[in-house]
Parts: sequence; structure tokens; C-alpha cells
Amino acid sequence: MEFRLLGLLEISDEGRPVDLPRGKERALLAVLLLHANQPVGVDRLVDELWGESPPENAAKTVQVYVSRLRKAIGPDRPRTTPAGYILEVPVADLDLTRFAELSDAGHGQLDGDPAAAERLLSGALRLWRGPALAEFRFDSFAQDDARRLEELRARTAADRIDARLAQGRSDVIGEAEALADAHPHWERPRGQLMRAYYRAGRQADALEVYRKTRAELADELGLEPSAELQGLEVAILNHDPALDPPPSLPRRVVARRSRKLLLAGGLAAVAVALAAALALTRRGDGGIKTLAPSSIGVVDAASRRIDAQIEIPGLPTKLAAARDVVWVGGDESRTLGAVDPDTRTVGRIQPTAAFPSAIAAGEGYVWLLDDSSGLLTRFDPTYAVAKGQVRISPPNTVYDRSREAVDPDSVVAGLGSVWATNGSSELTRIDPRSLRSRKLDLHAPLTGVAVGDGAVWVISGPDATVIRMSPGGAVARIPIVSRPGAESPFPLAIAVGAGFVWVVEGNTATVTKIDPVQRLVVSTTTVGIGHRPLAIAAGDGAAWVAGGDGSLTRIDADTGVPHFVPMAGSLRDVAVVGKHVWVTAGAGTGSLRNSTVAAGATQLHPLPPATCSPVYSASGARPQYLIASDLGFQGPGEQLVAQVGEAIQFELARRHFRAGRFAVGYQSCDDSVPGVDNLSPTKCKANAHLYAHDPDVIAVLGAWSSNCTVVELPIANRAGLAMISSSNSLVGLTRRGPGTAPNEPARYFPSGRRTYVRVIASDDAEGAADALVASQLGAHRVFVLSDGPGLGDDMAADFTYTARRLGLTVVGPRFWNYEAKSYVPFAANVAASRPDAVFLGTFLAPATVRLIKDLRRALPDRVTLLAPDGFSPGDLVADVGADAEGMTASTFGLPATELPARGRAFVTDFERATGNGPPTAFAIAAAEATDVALDAIARSNGTRRSVVAQLFETHESNGILGTFGFDRNGDTTAPAITIYRIIHGTPSVFRVITPPRTLTR
Repeated sequence: MEFRLLGLLEISDEGRPVDLPRGKERALLAVLLLHANQPVGVDRLVDELWGESPPENAAKTVQVYVSRLRKAIGPDRPRTTPAGYILEVPVADLDLTRFAELSDAGHGQLDGDPAAAERLLSGALRLWRGPALAEFRFDSFAQDDARRLEELRARTAADRIDARLAQGRSDVIGEAEALADAHPHWERPRGQLMRAYYRAGRQADALEVYRKTRAELADELGLEPSAELQGLEVAILNHDPALDPPPSLPRRVVARRSRKLLLAGGLAAVAVALAAALALTRRGDGGIKTLAPSSIGVVDAASRRIDAQIEIPGLPTKLAAARDVVWVGGDESRTLGAVDPDTRTVGRIQPTAAFPSAIAAGEGYVWLLDDSSGLLTRFDPTYAVAKGQVRISPPNTVYDRSREAVDPDSVVAGLGSVWATNGSSELTRIDPRSLRSRKLDLHAPLTGVAVGDGAVWVISGPDATVIRMSPGGAVARIPIVSRPGAESPFPLAIAVGAGFVWVVEGNTATVTKIDPVQRLVVSTTTVGIGHRPLAIAAGDGAAWVAGGDGSLTRIDADTGVPHFVPMAGSLRDVAVVGKHVWVTAGAGTGSLRNSTVAAGATQLHPLPPATCSPVYSASGARPQYLIASDLGFQGPGEQLVAQVGEAIQFELARRHFRAGRFAVGYQSCDDSVPGVDNLSPTKCKANAHLYAHDPDVIAVLGAWSSNCTVVELPIANRAGLAMISSSNSLVGLTRRGPGTAPNEPARYFPSGRRTYVRVIASDDAEGAADALVASQLGAHRVFVLSDGPGLGDDMAADFTYTARRLGLTVVGPRFWNYEAKSYVPFAANVAASRPDAVFLGTFLAPATVRLIKDLRRALPDRVTLLAPDGFSPGDLVADVGADAEGMTASTFGLPATELPARGRAFVTDFERATGNGPPTAFAIAAAEATDVALDAIARSNGTRRSVVAQLFETHESNGILGTFGFDRNGDTTAPAITIYRIIHGTPSVFRVITPPRTLTR
């Protein structure tokens, strides 16, 4: 039996969770575990549990609690002794003691074997699932132990950074920054951060850390930095060789490496020097089936099989191919690496101090564009060292390094110049020798550039146009569509090769082929929205498209026929080098991994590929019905939505694409386009008509947004088609109430029969949960603000309704103008109302961050700020910093630690399959919605009407989300809301609340 306190209190028996009582029994168990294998007297237990206000017969109550614990964890646990109760736990069965042992062992290995130290320390840190004693942070008995454990955790994290630095690594900047921010007066992580910056070629940043540390210590404590930190500053200024990485190679090395690496221009590199661990895997008899995340794949163009896999740390993403070398940009490590395309060996991995928004090779150099700084850096190809910079655009402080949004940054070298775009209408032309630049205004937003066939080719996404510019400056425009609009193809990337110009469009998931001589569109090939095409390259008689779903698509240059090959969880970039195609791999399940594209033998009527993915089903099966998902793949939330799509397909694959006696196929459809807040009512309407008129579609998972569901639901309802949502929270979709429109929800059900259910709570349940938390925290007077009509007013109304029913005095809702030049007057008005709590009827944005900071300065420390689900707890900490301390943030659903056994199993299996971290609450809910749909279909007679009827008969007792059903309106009967609270800079689960219906609208 395993006991865990590094996070929420948990017990498991041979991997199965043990149900524990919910009251003081848990606190009693925690006290005994903190003194494991030691007797604890009854008097002390009474003091620890109740302090100075114990109940009558407290000793008897302790006995009752002990009896209840024994029923849960064993008849002799805890055991009674003359000195008190003792809970005997082997060292290996308690995470506290295992953590301490691993931490001490790793600390002891730092000087002798840093690689072994890193393994031990990482193992220790993996035991943490949240703050120590998370649910007892406000209990006096836990304060000292929690503080001690958090200090040991910080020391362990610092030891691991030292272990990684001792191995010559510089990719610890993020870890060191986080540790330094969490412990502002601790000099050790500041020193580590200085070393990491220095090794990454960021000397100025290293010195800035020292300057800030010295200023903070002087201002706040009147102290100077330690002698060690002062000496480190001097060493950095003097470029002390002792700061350089150790010269020896790490233990894990490439299986085969050349003595020399031929680089661009035929120059030979110095002896190979690896900056981090890397490995080369070649295809053996069994072949390489799937690329690992953060690796490079080499694919034989003829057989389309993976020939080799090259692992490089630092999240390799961008590729640029030259004659004798493939250049790789690392997103996390901000490095530039060189790979010999013949031997597949890796040369110097050079820190660049720049984020590789785009890279190119040509005109005698390698070029790295960093949009966050607005700089283009020129690198010598022999040693990959910087040889000058030129500014392309002003610094971009909001540049999205996650690569979730459409990125207009591109650079290419050719025709005697270097060419760059950054989303403006100006194409930048740079002289590769002098680095002089000039702007060429092409009068359209530019989103990509390529060189080939004697010309420069530029794409404009918003204008759906390709622009050809000759060396002499003549410009010709080639429209992809006759009248560009919100739903026309949106070019993402362009390539020249195999006799044509190729343009990949994201929202329509198509590739347009253009004749470079006649300058006309020759044909359009549909890739399919499920493949999420991101990048394109051309060569060896074809165009090659890298898909966000992990597929590599080959489009034959002559026939235009596409061929899809699964490669990885996701692909990020693609390049063609001779007879091989190179790709970079990210994480994800990949649309093709757990299923196959249904063969032509099926008699289904698939939804059109311009909007939806191919039909996926179990291998060899002939699906009888289709399930469609309706999601919004375009825009800043792409990664979130992509994980939802992965969760749906993952759950379908786990169920073998079976719904009882029925085999089902699955198509993933897109309801969004770039711009228009990523929502197109026209496309939502068109999708709904497709589902309604296709007789094989038996259920729809979605739509993603409530606003799209408002459009789709009446159309689907007339056709008797079931819709199951895992993300809609708009109250009016299911019932009337304060704040809903007069004709809601009747207008969504023109047939007079309900056909819609949702597995998550509606907005009024969340508002009720936030009001309950305010009351539980002792608030009597609450200020409610709203950012205006729409979501802000709805959230404020939901909170206000329940707060007043609870007897709270509500001030407001009052309007907050986020466009105001200063929020100080508004914060002063809030303070003048003398609230105990403030509810923020808005969402997290730069303006909201300013508002929170002004409120913190105007209000007493005791006033709690309450935030709804527009505030991600993690983002709240990252964006607001120390002013977020004590805030609460609500979100729908249960935290992973509170899920039932089946839910936790899904989380574990999904995380293992994707390698992409734990699933979000949206992904977990999507998996549950998939199960609900399959179970209803299984119980039905195969008609839409029967499926709808079975949906409303759902009584799930062992679901991913636990026990629930649907009421007559289609709402879940278990509208759980999780409340997080920011404690010591960490979001912790504070409450899980299921508001009673009597407190909601």
C-alpha cells in the first residue's frame, strides 16, 4: 500500500486508489504519516486536529476516526500502543521518505557522477503532484512540515540544475528562471541562471541578472551579493574558461560519427563537438515505425519509409537544407545545429540567443530570423558563429513562441539576396555581404516567401494571393480564388520545386499547384483538415506536406494524387535533400496511429474532405455509421483544440471503433477560419447542413464553441441528429433563466424534441460555485465587476444570483472599462465600497493584469479576488506574479487527482500515448462525451431517433468523469466545478464543488 502527501493526500493498493473518509479522518491520517513509524499520543492528536478549540469528548472522537481509517486501510493501521497510535509504513511506501532518500542520494552524486545525480534528482521531483500537504495548507499542524518539504524540494531542483550544468548543458534557463522567481532572495538559482545564460551566448542577460539581484538585495535587505556571486560576475566579464562546458562528451553518444562534417560551401568543420546528448537510430529489419518527440526523421522519398531518426534535445523545429548540410533550429534551447545528410551525424550545436522563427541557408551563410527581437542574424556555415545582424522589424513583445498561431515570419536566400516577410506588406531584401536592407511594398499582408524558377514567390494569406517578383522587380499577382473572403483558402507556406510552385492552405487543408511559366493555378489537392497541414517542401517529383497530426503527405507532381504516411505524434517542418525527405517531430497521438483510413469497400457517404478528415475506423472494419466531431482548429487555441481531437480519436481507438454490435467510422471536421475570432457562422451553418443531410452521420461531438452550437443546433435538431458537447457552457442552450434570451432554448429545438446533451457544467453552475467559495471564505460583502455585454455580464449575473441567495451583500455588477487609460480610479471606487471579496467578471488579458495589480494596491490584503474560468490558474501565476497570491480561479470538471479510477487510467494512458503532458479538462471531457455517444449508439436500434432517446437514458456509474446522467434539459447531473487557489505562487486545488440546482439559475 502506497501513501502520498506530496500533493493531495492519496493512498493506492497495488495501483488501485483507496477511498478515504472526507472529514477530519484525512487530517488524522496526515498527522500519523508525518510521524510514520512513531507513536503519537491522543492528546497531541487532539491538539493537532483542533488546536485550542477541541470538541467535547475529543479523545472519543479520535477513536472513532481511527476506527474509520482502519476500515479503509486495514485492521491494524493505525496500531494502538501504550504511547498512542502508530502508523507503520515501510520507507518505500511513503512518498515523503522516498523523496528524501532520492534527493540525498542525488545530492551526494553531484561531484562524482552528475548524470547519475540528475537521474536520482529527477526521480525525486517526479514524486511531487502539487504542493506538499496541499489540502492541509491552512491547518496549523501542517505548516512547519510543508515549509520544510518545500525547502527540500527547492534544494533538489537546484541540485538538478547543477547536475545538468555539470554535464555541459545550457538548456536549463527556464528551470533556473522559475526557481529564481519563486525564491527571490536565494542567490543560488541566480548564479545558476547567470551560468546558463553565459553558456547560451547571452552574456548581457547573465550580467543583467547580477545587476537586478544586487539592486533587490540592497533595496529590500540592505545587503550586497555574496562573494561567490560577485566572483561569478567578474568571471563572466573576463570570459573565464572555467565557465565553459566540460570538454568531455556525455556518456550517451551517437552510434556512428564521422571525424569531419562537410558543411555548406564545401568547408570542413572542426572535430565534432556535441553540445548535448543526441542519438542516431537507423532502420533495421523491423524498421522505424514512429518518430519520437523532439527528433528529426529522415524518410526515403521512394519507399516513404523512415530511414533514420536523429534525437536532438531542445525541441528541434525549423529546418533549412543546403547542398551539404541540413540546418536545424531548436525552439527551447535557442540553438542552431548542423546535420550531415550523408552520414546523418550532428556537428556543432551552437547557442544563438535567438528564437528560430525561421531559418534559411544560401548566399554563403545561414540565416536565422527571430521575430521576438525583430533581428535577422547571419551565421558562418563552418562554425555556426554569428557574423552580423540586421533589423527586419521592431521587437515583438507578444510573439507566440508556442507556434500555436499562424506565423507570417519567413526567410529565404537566393538570387543574390536574402528575402524576409513578417506579416506586413513589405518584403525585406537584404544584401548578404553588406547586410544593407531595403523594403519593397507589395501592398498586401505577406505571410511567406520562397525562391525558385528564376523568381521570388511571396504569399499573402489574407488576400489568398501568390505574388511573383522577377529579379528586375516586375510583379505579377496570381489569385488562388477569384474573390478572397473570410472562408477562402488561407496560404500558410510556399515552396518551389518539382517543376511547380506549391502553396499549402490551412483552413481548407488544401495544396494549390501553380505553373511558374504560365503563372496560373493548375490544380488543387485536398489534404484533409484532420491532417492539419503546416509546412511544405518540394523535390524528387513531388510536394511534401508536414501535418500537425503527424502525417507526411506526398503529392505527386504529375497526377496530384496524395499519399498519406503516419510518421509521428505531430510534424513541425519538412525539407527535401536529394532522394530523402527530412522532418522534425513533435508530440501528439497523430490521427493515424490508432486507426486506419477506411477503405473504399465501405458503403458510407463520407463528409467532404475540404471540411473534414478522412474516415478513420478499426483496421479491416467496414463501419456502418459515422461520428463527426465539430472543432475549431484555426487560431491561437489550436493546440488545445488539437488535444481534444486527439482525445476523441484515442478513446474511439480504445473502444476499437465499436458501439456494441455497430462498427463506426470517425471524421474530424473544422468549424473555424483564421480571423473573425476564429468563428465563422457561415461555416458552422454549412457544417450542420452536411451532418444533417448525410444519412450515415448518427451523432456529432461538438460544436467546440457555444456560439457555433447556437447556429448548428437548430439544423441538427430538425434532422433528429444527436449533439453531445464537452465544451459548451452557455446556459440558454438548455434552459431559461435570468440573463438568457427570450426565445432560449426553444429556438434551438424547432422539432419540439431535445437532441442535445453536455457533459460539463453550464456557466450558472460555475457562478454558483464561485459565490459559494466567497461565502466559505467568510465574505459578507462582495464587489462584482463586468467588462460589458456578453460573457462578462453573463458571468456577473450568474455569480450575483447565487451570492444574493446565500445572503451576501452584492455591490454591482459595475462596469469596468478595459480601454481606460488608468484603472487606478476604478480600483479606488472598489476599495471605497469596503468589500470582503471582488468577483472579476472578465477574462485574463494584459488589461486584466493591470487591473489586478491596481486592485491589490487599493484593497486590504484580506480581500480575496475571485476569478472565473477565463483565468487559467497557471497563466494567472505566470502573468500576474506575486499579486495573484491568494486569488481563486474556477474551472469546470474534476482535477485529475479527484477523478475516479477509470478517469485516472484514461489520464495515464493518454499521457503515455501522446508524450505531451497531462490532458486538459477539455480533453478529458471530450473522451467522456465520446463514451457517452458510443454507449447510446450501442443501446439504440441504429436510428437517429433511438440514439437520442438512449442519450437521455444515460446513467453512467463508472465513467471517466464518475457517476452522472442527463436531466430532461440535457444538462449533466454532476456539474462539478474545481476551485484553484494560488498559494506560495502555485495553483492548488482548494475546493471541488457541485452546486445544488436550488442555487443556480
